Amino acid sequence: MSKVLSHERVALLIVTLQEAFAATLPFFLLTSIIALLRFLFGYFHWQVRTEFFFLNKYQLWQLLETFNRFASFVATATIAYFFARRINVSPVIATMLSIATLISYFEMEDRLHLLKLPYGFAPVALFNPLVSTFALRALSPYLSLSLPETGGKGHMYRHLNHLFTFVAAYMVTMAVLRFSAWAFAPCCLFLKEAFQHLSALLYFAMRDFLAQLLWFVGVHGDRLVNGLMGREILKAEIAPHLTFAEFNRLFVVIGGSGVGLALFLALLVRARERSLRLLALVSAPFVVFNINTLLIYALVVFNRFLFFPFVFLPLFNLAAGYAFLRWVPVRFSKVFLEWNTPPFLDGYLKSGGDLRLVAFQGLLVAVDTLVYVYFVQRYSQAISLEWQLKRLGQNLRLTEALASRAGIKAFVAYAKLIEAHAKLESLVRDLREENLEVFYQPVLPARPSGEYGLEALLRYRDRGEIRGPEFLDLIEDAGLASLVDLWVCKRVKRDLEAMRRQGRVPRVSINLHPDTFLSDETVSLIIQTLKGEAVTFEIVERSFLAGERAQANLQRLRQAGFAISVDDFGSGYSSLDTIIKYPFYELKLDRNLVETVESPKGRLVTESIVKICHQIGARVVAEGVETEGQRNGVCAIGVDRVQGYFFAPALPLSEALRYLERTGPGCPEA
Repeated sequence: MSKVLSHERVALLIVTLQEAFAATLPFFLLTSIIALLRFLFGYFHWQVRTEFFFLNKYQLWQLLETFNRFASFVATATIAYFFARRINVSPVIATMLSIATLISYFEMEDRLHLLKLPYGFAPVALFNPLVSTFALRALSPYLSLSLPETGGKGHMYRHLNHLFTFVAAYMVTMAVLRFSAWAFAPCCLFLKEAFQHLSALLYFAMRDFLAQLLWFVGVHGDRLVNGLMGREILKAEIAPHLTFAEFNRLFVVIGGSGVGLALFLALLVRARERSLRLLALVSAPFVVFNINTLLIYALVVFNRFLFFPFVFLPLFNLAAGYAFLRWVPVRFSKVFLEWNTPPFLDGYLKSGGDLRLVAFQGLLVAVDTLVYVYFVQRYSQAISLEWQLKRLGQNLRLTEALASRAGIKAFVAYAKLIEAHAKLESLVRDLREENLEVFYQPVLPARPSGEYGLEALLRYRDRGEIRGPEFLDLIEDAGLASLVDLWVCKRVKRDLEAMRRQGRVPRVSINLHPDTFLSDETVSLIIQTLKGEAVTFEIVERSFLAGERAQANLQRLRQAGFAISVDDFGSGYSSLDTIIKYPFYELKLDRNLVETVESPKGRLVTESIVKICHQIGARVVAEGVETEGQRNGVCAIGVDRVQGYFFAPALPLSEALRYLERTGPGCPEA
């Protein structure tokens, strides 16, 4: 199950569903508050009578029933909205379509009533928005009106374009839903008949297992299982004066589905993230009264880390509770227990004050909490950026002191948080499998007397295909750029030693991220790793502007004998101020400037930059050279070195060295 849930496409779908369920939390929090008030008003016989309204347990019960019957609409609307954003479909249109198809489905299910809504979150509310939104996406290229979405009426045309697509997607979705219901019905009937031949205890265990599975995917498990398998077993007695429903409340799901009390305690004890502990505190008053909806929808649904304890701990409790009844002679009273009677108090009341039963309940909670602690810790570590940083540092063979450093940049948008964690976890797994490599792009001298070199570039091996490191933005957002820079330096050091054994060591250029210069420890390790090597560090202009610490660390690199090259000059906010104020060994013309050398104005500007650099004693490299015209243009203005796809792409080290051996200068002889 864990491997399936962590698959890339499944993970993206799960991320979408988690975002959707997180968005429903205010609704389910309000539902939980009403459920708690209903119990308290009924237990203590409260009522509120004012000039403006009258409130008692019956009104709260009706309000709770109404909220629960609209849960499917809330869920289907939010799932459609987030799924539409994921696959680039209009969220407004997708939400309306999902609601329309859900209403139609419920109406067709019960033709005798006008929109008889099911209690709780029906399974179709999960399936329907995925089908309807995907149908909208699939049909849009063929049925869109293609009206211009720019100009004065663009805001109207944006939605008018979906007119025919909406109707067609509605029809497709209804066909899929009706066919699915028709195909699923025999399976339900078969399972119900098969379960009836089991013993009462085993039948109840299968029933409970199915309920936990349904809760895990966000469906109201108890209500749906009652509809599929009936409620008769709940009224049967497992012991004198103790029904299966009461047994379930006393021993199986203490604190709500999935043993909510144990999950609550585990969060308080072991959760690293402040948000998880806060969630536990918010859910505390509800868990005490066996209302676990908030914890389930905020944390458990589609959480692969909590799948095992949530689904299987109730089964363990069921077996342990049954053994307790057989081995310990407890007498049960005829007291009727409300579902919301707090744990331990329910055992005390039902057993007539027998503390052995209360102690056994405490033992079950303690064991369940210990199990949950392990899985909560794993989950907390997985979503902790600090923990991911530590794992990444270990995978890149860095010191633990650096890998666990403080001051990590957090992701700012909650909508990106879960997805970023999922991607980061996938990245860490890929790095552990050593899929990250360093390739080298040849840098050729413009004239025969010039210096040959190599630029170290990251590459990623994805299922055998070599790709550029698309994950660099994620690395930067997570504050991990300095770790990857250090890993590249260590890999270049290894390659330099290999080149030295072959008798040829060209100068190697290494790109350093601006964040690297903010870490004194990282710079110290880089100096220690590459001390004495012919290395040039390429930095972007904003590295000079990163503050006094960055300036000091740049000076440390110069003092250690390393050359500094200004990379990507001519892109973004490049300024001559950089050339004037800051010392550097080399300047690299960005491809944006290189592309202009074939025009008179571009050649004039670029040639002026080259002359200024030569007059202050700096060399100039033209990078990103892709055509013969660009090669001839940069050679004509007097650059010192050239690189780009016109000469060679980034290559494995052995191929890059062979290329340098058989290649002459980059510029043709005059």
